[in-house]
Amino acid sequence: MLRRLCALLTFTLMFALANASPAITINASDSGNYASSGSHALGDLEYVAGWDNEALRDYFVFDLSSLSGTIASATLHVYNPAICEPDCSYTGGYDSGDASETYNLHEVLVPAALVTNSVLNPAIYTDLGDGTSFGSHNASLADNGAFIDIPLNAAGIASAQTFVGLGSFVLGGEVSTLASVLNTKEYVFGLTDPVGYPDYTRQLIITIVPEPATGALVALGLVGIASARKRRP
Repeated sequence: MLRRLCALLTFTLMFALANASPAITINASDSGNYASSGSHALGDLEYVAGWDNEALRDYFVFDLSSLSGTIASATLHVYNPAICEPDCSYTGGYDSGDASETYNLHEVLVPAALVTNSVLNPAIYTDLGDGTSFGSHNASLADNGAFIDIPLNAAGIASAQTFVGLGSFVLGGEVSTLASVLNTKEYVFGLTDPVGYPDYTRQLIITIVPEPATGALVALGLVGIASARKRRP
């Protein structure tokens, strides 16, 4: 009977801890893109990646300095505009002659302040697309007018963890399936900074593991209960 009780209490503890992890939404403090020439428009939040007569790579900056604890999961949650949004001069966030394009997230080694404030820096364009892979998404017309969610892999979570309580975490993005033909368009997240229109959603959804002390206290309580039952005649 005691063994069954301990097993039940252990399962209850594990379930409670797994479901106690709070989801935290971090809004991007900045976003933008760099062209292959290294050009970057200050203050332009458009996070387009792909090809529009030149290659474009994007970035997202998230301030994790207010967080504490261990990251269990992290997902990039970003809006991809619909066709005719905000008006019909816009062709939608996804535009390509191909049925789909592969969008990849990468580690960025350049500090966030430099990524955000540079005007002409080809090295940053390179860094946005050649680092460790953090995740990918097969983009298509079905993504227009919808949110694109990209869970970060183990490498991405580990990288984000190094910025917890310290500073800003940067994600770089690139499309790896470009034909790169003049006078064609192949992009995702296009037209994402329309003049006079509210900023689109750019978020990192993070789940934090509960502090070890909490689990330890609960475990000690369970041990005490089990011991008391064992001593009872």
